[in-house]
Amino acid sequence: PADSVDFIVASEVIEHVAEPDKLLKEARRILKPGGLILLSTPYRLTEKPMDSNHYKEFYPGEIKELVGAYFMEVEIKETHPAFWVCIYDHWLNIPICRDIHKCRSILKYLINFSALYLKRNPFLKDATNRRKREFFTQIFVKAKK
Repeated sequence: PADSVDFIVASEVIEHVAEPDKLLKEARRILKPGGLILLSTPYRLTEKPMDSNHYKEFYPGEIKELVGAYFMEVEIKETHPAFWVCIYDHWLNIPICRDIHKCRSILKYLINFSALYLKRNPFLKDATNRRKREFFTQIFVKAKK
């Protein structure tokens, strides 16, 4: 029903939707006034989507404009610096990691330990103070109805 939910999370969804306007229009319809929507999507790195299951990947400005057509107070955060994503991928491909699930578990444990006890998550670096050659691989969007 319309105006029935307080909060919507669409994590890694919008890039899989052929008509993202329809997704956002429906999200706006079912959100209560003042409700929030959180979206995450890969940062567009190439002309065509890198993943064959993606209809469209977005630059931060593109997703902000798209979401802004349906919601107010659109906030964009770029996360997951490419350096750390490469380290993560490399870790999963080293010979010692023959059991990929065990290696993922160890790596997730180390990241969680870093986030909880050291108060530092390497994937959640704020992009507002980026260095010249630094780029990110994820976009998070928060918007209000």
